[in-house]
Amino acid sequence: MANKYRFYGHLMTVILKLLKMTIKVYLYKSKDYVEGGTYIYVFWHQYLYGPSVSIDKIRVEKIATLASPSNDGEIISTVLKNFGYKVVRGSSNDKNVGSLLSLIKLLKKGYSIGTPVDGPKGPIFEVKPGLVYLAQKTGIPIVPIGLAYSNYWSFEKAWDKFKLPKPFSKIAGTLLEPIYIPSEMNIVEACIMVKNQIDLANLKAEKIL
Repeated sequence: MANKYRFYGHLMTVILKLLKMTIKVYLYKSKDYVEGGTYIYVFWHQYLYGPSVSIDKIRVEKIATLASPSNDGEIISTVLKNFGYKVVRGSSNDKNVGSLLSLIKLLKKGYSIGTPVDGPKGPIFEVKPGLVYLAQKTGIPIVPIGLAYSNYWSFEKAWDKFKLPKPFSKIAGTLLEPIYIPSEMNIVEACIMVKNQIDLANLKAEKIL
């Protein structure tokens, strides 16, 4: 069964790479963002396509991410591996101890983490505490990523209302200044802060277009 979903993942990779060849990417980076640093990149699941295929523009050498252990996750996991990600199966919920421990080990090896913080199943635009907790405990800063597409398909029936850029469209991406989560900060307050910063990053991306 897993082989079937991996095949779907490889097929989707070909389609997405062909689409990527037609798209122009514009990227804005905060002056406080240092290339080559270790970060936890966060964004909304709705814009999963943008960071997944544009990681070369961010110039991150070692990047890991989370993918759901479901069948859909097998497809996404295969796609992400084909785009150069190291994939940990799990979710960004703070109760998923196994996946968080795996991410900590990768951070110690110099990997950055990049994953949507409202995935894998939502609710939409609600920050799950797992990666925020990870940033707080490790001292690794969070970098909010904002995205905007000039022309796209919107999948309104999907929980995240997923957006896929149309061929020959433009993608704007913004990397805001890194956020450090103080050890004494309440995790709920930290999640709200991260949500506000992702929303701000998206607004800045829209202005680029």
